Amino acid sequence: MSISMGREGYDDWRRHRQDKAENNRTALVARLNLNYDGRDDALSDTPVVYEEVAWKDIRVGDIIKLGSNDWVPADIILLHSENNGMAYIETMALDGETNLKTREPLPRLQEICGDDKKLATLNAFVKTEDPNLDLYNFEAAINIEARDYPLSSSHIVYRGSILRNTSSALGLAVFTGEESKIRMNAIQNPRSKSPRLQKKVNNIVICMVIFVLALSVFCTVACKVYYNTSGYRMWYLTGLEVGVVPNLMGFIIMFNTLIPLSLYVSMEIIKVVQMVLLQKDIDMYDAVSDTPCEARTASINEELGQVSYIFSDKTGTLTDNVMIFRKLSIAGVAWLHDIDIQMEAIEAEEAAAAAAAASAAATAAELESSHAGKKKSLLFKRADRRRAGAGAVVEISGDRNDFRDTSDNGKSAHKHSERVSEVVFSPAAPAAQKRSRSALRKSEGRGTVVVSQGSSAGPSGTAGPSSQTRTSISYTPRPSTDSILRQVAALPRKSTSGVSRKSSTYMKRPSGVSAKTSIDYHRKSSGLPRKSMASLGRVTSVNTWKSTANPTKVQDIKSTLELIEYLILHPNSIYARKARFFLLSIALCHSCLPESDQHESADGEVEIESLDYSAASPDELALVAAARDMGYLLIDRQHNKMTIRTYPNGFDEGPVDEVYEILEIIEFSSARKRMSIVVRFPDGRICVFCKGADNVILERLRQSSLALEKAQEIQQQSSLRKAAEAEVVIARNSLSSLNRTSITGTGRLSFSRPSFGIDRKDALASLDNHLNRSHQDHDIEQIAESSRRSMSLARQRKYGESTVPTATGSSNRRGRVSFDGARRSRDLIRKSSFHAGDADNSGVYGESGDDGDDSIDNIGKIQAPIDDHLVLNDNYVMEKTLEHIEEFSTEGLRTLLYSYRWMPKEEYDNWKKLYQDARTSLVNRQEKVEKVGEAIEHDFELCGATAIEDKLQDGVPEAIDKLRRANIKLWMLTGDKRETAINIGYSCRLIKDYSTVVILRSDEGDVAGKMAAAMIELDNNRVAHCVVVVDGITLSHIEHDMTLMSLFIDLGVKADSVICCRASPSQKASMVKAVRKKVKSSITLAIGDGANDIAMIQSADVGIGITGKEGLQAARSSDYSIAQFRYLLKLLLVHGRWNYVRTCKYILGTFYKEFLFYLTQAIFQGNTMFTGTSLYENWSLSMFNTLFTSLPVLCIGIFEKDLEPATLIAVPELYAKGQQNQAFGLLIFLGWMVIAASQSVMVSFLTYYLYGFHAIVDNTLYPLGVISFTSIIILICTKLQLLEMHYITVINVGTMVLSIGGWMCWNMFLSYIYSKKPSKIYFVAHALFEEFGTDLSFWTTILVIFGVGLTFEVVVRLARSKVLQNETDVFQELEKNADVRNRLEEEAFEELHYSLSTKRSQLDAEARVSGLSSGNIRLPPRQSGSSIIAHPQNFYDDYSDEDVSRPLPRSGTRQKLKKMVKFGRKTSGEYEREIQEILKRRQQELDMEY
Repeated sequence: MSISMGREGYDDWRRHRQDKAENNRTALVARLNLNYDGRDDALSDTPVVYEEVAWKDIRVGDIIKLGSNDWVPADIILLHSENNGMAYIETMALDGETNLKTREPLPRLQEICGDDKKLATLNAFVKTEDPNLDLYNFEAAINIEARDYPLSSSHIVYRGSILRNTSSALGLAVFTGEESKIRMNAIQNPRSKSPRLQKKVNNIVICMVIFVLALSVFCTVACKVYYNTSGYRMWYLTGLEVGVVPNLMGFIIMFNTLIPLSLYVSMEIIKVVQMVLLQKDIDMYDAVSDTPCEARTASINEELGQVSYIFSDKTGTLTDNVMIFRKLSIAGVAWLHDIDIQMEAIEAEEAAAAAAAASAAATAAELESSHAGKKKSLLFKRADRRRAGAGAVVEISGDRNDFRDTSDNGKSAHKHSERVSEVVFSPAAPAAQKRSRSALRKSEGRGTVVVSQGSSAGPSGTAGPSSQTRTSISYTPRPSTDSILRQVAALPRKSTSGVSRKSSTYMKRPSGVSAKTSIDYHRKSSGLPRKSMASLGRVTSVNTWKSTANPTKVQDIKSTLELIEYLILHPNSIYARKARFFLLSIALCHSCLPESDQHESADGEVEIESLDYSAASPDELALVAAARDMGYLLIDRQHNKMTIRTYPNGFDEGPVDEVYEILEIIEFSSARKRMSIVVRFPDGRICVFCKGADNVILERLRQSSLALEKAQEIQQQSSLRKAAEAEVVIARNSLSSLNRTSITGTGRLSFSRPSFGIDRKDALASLDNHLNRSHQDHDIEQIAESSRRSMSLARQRKYGESTVPTATGSSNRRGRVSFDGARRSRDLIRKSSFHAGDADNSGVYGESGDDGDDSIDNIGKIQAPIDDHLVLNDNYVMEKTLEHIEEFSTEGLRTLLYSYRWMPKEEYDNWKKLYQDARTSLVNRQEKVEKVGEAIEHDFELCGATAIEDKLQDGVPEAIDKLRRANIKLWMLTGDKRETAINIGYSCRLIKDYSTVVILRSDEGDVAGKMAAAMIELDNNRVAHCVVVVDGITLSHIEHDMTLMSLFIDLGVKADSVICCRASPSQKASMVKAVRKKVKSSITLAIGDGANDIAMIQSADVGIGITGKEGLQAARSSDYSIAQFRYLLKLLLVHGRWNYVRTCKYILGTFYKEFLFYLTQAIFQGNTMFTGTSLYENWSLSMFNTLFTSLPVLCIGIFEKDLEPATLIAVPELYAKGQQNQAFGLLIFLGWMVIAASQSVMVSFLTYYLYGFHAIVDNTLYPLGVISFTSIIILICTKLQLLEMHYITVINVGTMVLSIGGWMCWNMFLSYIYSKKPSKIYFVAHALFEEFGTDLSFWTTILVIFGVGLTFEVVVRLARSKVLQNETDVFQELEKNADVRNRLEEEAFEELHYSLSTKRSQLDAEARVSGLSSGNIRLPPRQSGSSIIAHPQNFYDDYSDEDVSRPLPRSGTRQKLKKMVKFGRKTSGEYEREIQEILKRRQQELDMEY
């Protein structure tokens, strides 16, 4: 108890220390300056001074001064802001939203509090509402100068917020301490968490107490009966009888150790060591943030292996707080913006090349040192002279596959040399550089003729004359996408290593170097080898973006690099004009503020040193950054003017700066779901741009009726596709449920009774089939591809579209997709052109491949041209755009529609007057502004659509998939908007494409009816996958009605996932409590990273904190903290299961050894007339638990690993062992006790009959007890260390040696002790060395007893494995197969990257020591990124039968085993026919639709 109290007290003290640090943070509080004399010339004094005050000492009525990035210490009413009366607030710690919110003081307060003198004389009275939990509403009033002003939520800033993008602000504290909103939403008195398993142990202990009492009563009664019937004839017992009570107490004392009080002490030791091992796991260490896994409690280690429900926050937990512009749709054509991925790939290859270069340099240095003293060859001398005279030589080729360094004597060659244009820059000849750059710029887009001069090597490598001139004349028809990528990367841009949520810092271009060559300038200056264009092309085509929602989907759309190329080549086409206008709308319609450092170069050009953006929303940062990447840079914004820099003639030509006047901005709000901006163009025209949600913008289009009609058609097509997919999933689930036995849940492994000798080939193929099917669902993909193909064919018939749908087996590489009938249409596509006047049409738009072959891969590069006639077809553009929006949404991207209309000046002037009146209104200002703003938001023209990726943390979708396979249901509780939450649900695969999404909204009517209907569908198994979505307002209504609340929880428990959006911290906690109360047998886990998640974390059975970007508040209040959500896999599936199994086996082992040992005492009482005589010597009896049997149970409770980590990660279905309490229960406990009782009987009677009745040398009581004691210790050690432990190491051997050897040494010690003072009961002195220790029958008896007890144990285990074999037994057998083990390690390599790499190094070292070839050691190769190995079958196909030394079973046995080992394979002919029938029927429906 002291150990437990000390550990818990240390945890509490550590939390107290963290709370103390939080409360002692300081803030600036205004105080009157008592030394101020009021004179105007007193410049050194002010009427108000600010002093630092601890947060805990802030009181209501204090005026607090905040600086930029300061945390708000209390709930304050905003009095003044230096940012023109507007303050930007980050509330991520409160509600999880990443968007900055605007707060503004009352105009009168802004005026008064801006001057210290007026502030010092301010006399105001504030009346507020009572403290409450509501974060989204606030009602108050302030009386200033005898006039009342209303206050709302736009005037208050809550504690836990951060002031952003505002230099300073003043606020009046209205709620402090426990009355602040964030503390009102927190749990005031968190419950003490105790494991469910401990409650079961306590119940068993109570049962053992009853058993001890019953046994003592039985022995007491038996003693009395025995004495009354036979004792009277024993004259030597006359007068020695003992009373009933003393006899009863004696038996209670004898049997009291059957109640294992040491169980609790040892369990504390075990859990502390488990906690240490968990914290030392390198696979849960985040190197980027230098954050390991940290356990703040050890009490609930085993509950990590029993979790059934996970409640997760969204922002900072699932997502990475980073928004990336990913796709856009312009005039019916979709484009993929993957420049960041391509640049990261380039950086990765450059790093690898740099490492290779360093290694090569080290090797060269070794060779040079080994040849020291030798004379350099003539070739090296001449090369050195050339490098010294001419400097580094950089060659740029116009060919997209040729970008090479000619510093190696100019001997580079290329198979397309006729298309090469050379530009040679030499530091020794800057004039030549300038002329070359000028020639390159002037000839861009036409034939390029470049003359370069410099010393050149002759054909044989000898130096030519110094005056020799090398001239290369070639024709470059167009810039390549690879050169455009380098030009885009040379723009002032942010680093690709990460995106800041508040701002993005950009790198400057080196002065004197063009955009086209600046990357190579950096590479050359840093000593990095140059990448060839061919290698860059491979990066561009392979390292493309994959949707996290559907990673198997081929992204067969063009890159925005190709869009830029098209705009350069065809600037006058209709599509180019629409695309440029759309990019301009992205660059204009936002509220971002640029912060740039500029200087004027020697040639008079203004160069940007650095460029930062700040915005209220990370979405806007992503949009502005994407516009920059495509050539539209926002470089300045002054009050009502924006300067946009463009490159209309390409990035190598001079930029054009245009100034646009911002007339008005109608801000975005959650109610409006759109933002509008009125802009005056440089030519004087006025345009209204509007961006927002698709349903909002469609209603305000000029062709709104057409838009709504097309939207309905797209919705119908999507519904048909999803219905077909759902049918397939339902059919598959219904079939798999027939074969499911011990593990339940969708996608579970299905087992019949396996055998010990599993055939390697059959097991490997079956396992591989299951693992591959868990990653890819070919049936669903086939339906989706069929739907897309049908829609494409319908458009061809309807509009004459020339695009060809992709085939199902498309390649994963962008731009290389297979086409149905591509060879037949090759000539038609090749002859097409983008523009009638274009002289050249090569490249990605009509290119036949670099080498001109007719392979299907090169045919895949051919893309149908953009048809300007289709661009002008409103029906086509609308249909394609809406189709793209639907596709983007299912990929988990956040979509926006852009629209515009030209506004006559007269209309604007009239509207401006109304708008100004609304903005200056003192009553209902916000409502009036929105109403007047809506007056101009009509009759828009569709401009385009964008899709932004809310970047998930690494491995989140894969982790959620595996958690779902582990039968863990995930609830996402977030304070973000509904649309955002649903998008993230798709992105992280919480919502499937075929999911039935039940959206509960209180403003739509019958919520109870909708829930009841969903319940009926779920009960009848008519839903493939169900996700319930509810918002905070609806949830509050449900919480107030217990009937609705019960129905909602029932629905949530039966559904696959639940998403709660706009939920307050208290609502998050109430959801966790409700599920705990409803499903009492389940373990709940809550995970979050912000202060708004603390209540949820404290309410759950297990609380996990993410040490993320929202701070450490959640981590400090959690039970365990990790750095990434994906680490949850190993924490639960590996450590959780291990700790559960360890704790269960420790408990069972402890009761087993106690029952086995002390039951021999009860049996022995039959030989002593139940007088209470002990079979064992007293000191030995007292040391049984402490010295001789403590290590075996501690060892199994600390080091047991029933399965390898790779197995548990690769097959998450095995996690069900903890969820279903398969390792500890009443039947399991009784089974262990029956074995202990049986072995106790065997030990007792074998001791009596083999030695006790026939002993000759020493027939006293002591050797009888030594035989029994020794046999029991050996049995306990053998069972717990060899039979029950699967992970056997030298520690187990050491434990057995210490326990058994320690007992023998103890006997020697007792012989010495009792030789000094002999015992009156046991003949101990010299007995071991002179009496029974020299008797062979003594040792033979011990050996026989151990053999009989062990044989009984093995027979019972064999019988159980034949009759009740479980999944653990199956995979323990499978792990012995090298092929299966390697396949499992390959599957789990991403999660076990560090540990498997360490294992690889250790095996390599052992192989070198033993002389084996390292090639015989098979481990998964390290992969870059988080993708799964593309072809897992190649990993083990090269294994032969000779690789495995264990003989394979006979063919007959193989067939039996093949039937016995089942992994839920789809082998049913009826199932296949049913699936084909569904596909055929849906295809017919789609064809009829068109």
